[in-house]
Amino acid sequence: MARTPTPNTGTNTPTTDTTASQGGETTGTPENAGDATDGEKPADEDPIEMVEARVTLDFEDYVVNDVAELPAGRVDQLEREGYIDTHADAVAYAKSLA
Repeated sequence: MARTPTPNTGTNTPTTDTTASQGGETTGTPENAGDATDGEKPADEDPIEMVEARVTLDFEDYVVNDVAELPAGRVDQLEREGYIDTHADAVAYAKSLA
């Protein structure tokens, strides 16, 4: 049974404070949140890895032979379902058509 692609949020870390459930101090207070301000990522977080791929079937806002830049977490499923091809030659071909 085919599944509909779902967006990957890019993180697999829990959003709740686990130390509070273990009897420790809570660390989610603004004083302990680090140097990040509202709307910014903390400096120690890695950016989401993006992968270039040639679109082989129309999906979302992409049409065939577009070069899509997608989060690495979505690539495997989209490639299995035939929507994209990440091979370097396929990407180079799609770029040559632009």
